[in-house]
Amino acid sequence: MENQLSEILDNLLGMLLLEGSYEIEENDENFLVSIETKDAGRLIGARGDSLDALQLLVNQMVAYRC
Repeated sequence: MENQLSEILDNLLGMLLLEGSYEIEENDENFLVSIETKDAGRLIGARGDSLDALQLLVNQMVAYRC
C-alpha cells in the first residue's frame, strides 16, 4: 500500500507543479505523510483549504485502489 501511496503523491504533486520531497511513515492503522517544499504556501492554501482537499483526495484514491 505504501507503494500505491507514493505513486499517488508523485502524480498529484507533479500535476500541482510542486517540487520537493515527502516521507511516508506507517503506523498501526494509518500512514503519516510529511511533505517538504519551498512553495508550502501554495500547498497549504488559504486557511489550510488546499491541504485539506489534498488529504481528502489522497484518502479517496488510496481507498479506491485497495
